[in-house]
Amino acid sequence: MKARSKRLVGVVAVTVLLAAATNRSMPGASAETCSLELKRLESASQGRSLSPLETYVLRFTSSQSFFFQIGVPGAVRSATEPAADFSKVIQKEPAKYNSQQPFRGVAKLGTQQFGFVLDAAPRPAAPDDAKDQPQKDQAEGAPEAKVKQPPAAPDLEGYSRLYFDLNHNGDLTDDKVIEAEQSPRMIRFSVGYAQYSFPRVDVSVEADGAKMDYAFFFRVYSQRSDKLQYAVASLSAAAYRDGEITLDGKKRRVVLVDFNSNGRFDDRMEVDKDISLTEGQVYPRQGDMLYVDLDPNRPSYSYYYDTTRNDEQYPLSKLINLDGRFYDLEISVTGEKLTLTPSSVPVGSVTNPNDGYRALVYSDLGFLKISGGKSKPALLPEGEWKLLSYTIDRTGLPADATEPAKKEFSLLQSLAEAMAGAAGPSGPRVTLVSARATADFPAVKVREGQTVALPFGPPYKPTVNVAYRSGAEEFSLGMSLVGSAGEICSDLMVDGGRPKAPEFTISTTDGKEVQRGNFGYG
Repeated sequence: MKARSKRLVGVVAVTVLLAAATNRSMPGASAETCSLELKRLESASQGRSLSPLETYVLRFTSSQSFFFQIGVPGAVRSATEPAADFSKVIQKEPAKYNSQQPFRGVAKLGTQQFGFVLDAAPRPAAPDDAKDQPQKDQAEGAPEAKVKQPPAAPDLEGYSRLYFDLNHNGDLTDDKVIEAEQSPRMIRFSVGYAQYSFPRVDVSVEADGAKMDYAFFFRVYSQRSDKLQYAVASLSAAAYRDGEITLDGKKRRVVLVDFNSNGRFDDRMEVDKDISLTEGQVYPRQGDMLYVDLDPNRPSYSYYYDTTRNDEQYPLSKLINLDGRFYDLEISVTGEKLTLTPSSVPVGSVTNPNDGYRALVYSDLGFLKISGGKSKPALLPEGEWKLLSYTIDRTGLPADATEPAKKEFSLLQSLAEAMAGAAGPSGPRVTLVSARATADFPAVKVREGQTVALPFGPPYKPTVNVAYRSGAEEFSLGMSLVGSAGEICSDLMVDGGRPKAPEFTISTTDGKEVQRGNFGYG
């Protein structure tokens, strides 16, 4: 039995070596270049029925966002770009705005800065009989307080007009005012709260000396109360690139999305070492996104919410892994030209015992998506690689005809059975776990022609964190599921739903129960 095991290991090793060898650039292997056509998304006001691809995937981007603390001069902040001086970008504005507190900001598109101002819509003129009403009330002896009531401030209606320096000449008076779309895009949830979406805005931008057409959507919501007054605006890409490339004789559809909505298509994902999430998870600074062989009828954006949940989505990087073969990736700043060249990097492989996993890993070569399982090593270029995130997807396991009567499982029981391959009801109901690695994840050294373990996955252990809100008098509890390599679970589905929420009990040292409750997902 031992001898047989050794022979099997030898077969796997030989297979890996052969696979690694075939990935090296072959004599005569040439680059493939394709042209990508610029296409624009339509806004809801244009009335056309949108496909799932247009609705869920191509609109799923990371926006430029702007925060305005109303009533505080110069209090506009951008979450994505260093704050720019509005007065240096815009030299001429309208003589008067309807809003008492116009929202001024600067967006960066390509390598240019565009100034904008959000304003309130003019209030409709009061009818003549309403103008005469105060005099009538006085003549009829109405209470004086009724006469002195001021009209509602225009600002309470929110920001429904957009001035944007489309021709980039520093003058907001020679561009057409963009009016917000009407209901149902305009939403009021409560007094003082307003939300508006604007029609698609088309603009010409310049990036590193190259000019191109572009388009974006703009949204804003505002909240005003006695204690809180602020507004948040967002700009998201409404233009993408679409084309076809031939690899190994096979035509493949390629879609390129300006995922970080900054008016250029060549941004690569990077790890931001200055930022970490609450529990130490790695924070990636988003670049642009490449989709290969998109399913145009995919029904839900959740499939693309995490790149490790699908086989079609790739963050832009130096290399791309397509069907276990690595290509050097080059994209022009405008996105109209894409080149894939078979890479000559030396290749090894990594193993992980969890069938159905996809993982996103990174090194000085950038980010790569890999997939594999218990008997399926994943190829990786030589170097030191760290884990960013993964999904173990056990959806679609066959049903067990002898399934026992349904019973309520705890979170850990459900997760353990799912990861072990427990059968669920018939039909492909989602069973998966996703997780994000921390900065402490040890780098895995991959060498040419060799195989090394990439650890992650079960067993998962619950950890409880205590956060104090007001000194030592008030605190909150949080629970995380931590994997075998210290990764933090970010999503969990078992048989199409969430497992039962974990319970907790707080007791004194002598066993007296103080509090009992449940942790919630979120």
